[in-house]
Amino acid sequence: MKTLLLTLIILGSMFFSSCTWHVRAITLRTNASEMDSMSLLYANDSFSIAYDFYGAGLTMKMKIFNKLNIPLTINWAQSSYIIGSQSISYVNSYGWHNDSNYNRASLVSTLPPHTFLQKAVVISLPVNFISLPLQNHYKHKVMTPGADAHDSFSISESDFKILNSPFSFRNYLSLSYDPASGKTIYLDQTFWVAAVRDMKAIYFLGSYQDESGNTKFTQPFTSTNCFYISYLPKE
Repeated sequence: MKTLLLTLIILGSMFFSSCTWHVRAITLRTNASEMDSMSLLYANDSFSIAYDFYGAGLTMKMKIFNKLNIPLTINWAQSSYIIGSQSISYVNSYGWHNDSNYNRASLVSTLPPHTFLQKAVVISLPVNFISLPLQNHYKHKVMTPGADAHDSFSISESDFKILNSPFSFRNYLSLSYDPASGKTIYLDQTFWVAAVRDMKAIYFLGSYQDESGNTKFTQPFTSTNCFYISYLPKE
């Protein structure tokens, strides 16, 4: 709710600006067979990790829940996010957001039985991501509140497979229920840009219909596998 309110405030300030702001909305997918590509939830009998990317810019938020009756340890010194072949450690990483239960000086977090922690890290996109050319351009019927029934707006979009995606990254985590035994669980999960859609900011939170009259978006981008970038197009 707080994220949506912040979005409305940010976009509201754009609407009253003399310049025409645009929003580029990006959908992520994962190739991990054990995860749902829409909800981005990993779960097994011992623990779960819920990912949430929604918001301005690419921030990976993780909610890690310990399902068992024994403590779960996360070794941040052995964990990282990976862009290309560059491994970026979570220890003292730029953009690392802490919660009140985490001591940044510590290399590990311990979750007592049946508890969770939340972490977030800001991931840098390529500098040319805003100028990434989009292949398809459509006119869509406006369905925002108060809009004239004959109004329409333009949207540009491209869809990608993992092999031709303009950006991907990995999240590598080291977890253990008994660190002294050396039995460690290593998770290596890949996320990649599967769709990019570009429109004027005023339409970002509205709905539109495709050429067949099917409603495509209703409050469209408040999804855990989407994030957005606001920008002013070059004249």
